[in-house]
Amino acid sequence: HFVFPAPTTKESRSACDAALPAWREMVSSSGGYFSEQEWYASVGMENKQGLISKKEADEVIRKLSFKAFESEWKAVVMWLPERMNDSSANCLLKILEEPWDKTLFLLISEHPEKLLATILSRTQEVSVGRIDREALAQAAVERFGVAATDAADAARVADGSMVTLKALFSEEAAEMRSENFSHFASLMRLAYGQKHLELMEWAEQMAKLGRERQKHFLEYSLGMLRESYMLTAGLSPISYLWGEEAAFCTKFAPFVNNSNIELLIGAFERTLRDVMANGNARIVFIHFALAASKFFLNKPNK
Repeated sequence: HFVFPAPTTKESRSACDAALPAWREMVSSSGGYFSEQEWYASVGMENKQGLISKKEADEVIRKLSFKAFESEWKAVVMWLPERMNDSSANCLLKILEEPWDKTLFLLISEHPEKLLATILSRTQEVSVGRIDREALAQAAVERFGVAATDAADAARVADGSMVTLKALFSEEAAEMRSENFSHFASLMRLAYGQKHLELMEWAEQMAKLGRERQKHFLEYSLGMLRESYMLTAGLSPISYLWGEEAAFCTKFAPFVNNSNIELLIGAFERTLRDVMANGNARIVFIHFALAASKFFLNKPNK
């Protein structure tokens, strides 16, 4: 049984059952390497937050109550268990603690720290390491037709992730990355220039995006800030920048320094928490954009 964030439906008892054909197609076509955002886009959830509901948890228990007929064992594979709300997580606590005979649960999480402590305490954690650079460089050549001279750079930027490597050469992923970069670069330029009216317009534009897109932008921006600070700190050999991002951050890096990096990171993280808590997007982004401008009042380090 597969359990994953899926669009709700009135026609089916289980949202996952209704989305199962799309799920199988995604897993098959990608070889298992796909991002949360790619999955949402494939099922029309770009503007919604992913959720595994209590109704889905109830359905898991109902299915497991049936007698196994294809095998001795019954198995539940749950992708992104951190997308369970408290109700669905609590619903599964008992069966996770004392699973029925010959029943297995496999929880595949990107952020296990977001799971309830009571869920974590009932599981055995197995960490999956990053893919080594040599394997990624080979994949870049064989899967995406990248020249051998560029494959090493692509593998470095991918930082052990096949999903990130694929995104460097996927037209759809590249479009999303380019859009995030455009929003980030605009925000930084307007904030540095103290263009408050334009910042208000930027915030209005961001508020119109769906929550998943907003979250993806904020997570992307946190990465860009950290990369910029690494350039400021003289750590460019281990930077994970690519293309227009590298060109922008090379010029922008001096303005991300010891006087403002923690303030900027804190502002982005607070905004991400507000978005995840379903805060009013317009208010959240207006406050965030105006606050960001305050962090560029000091001159960059020489």
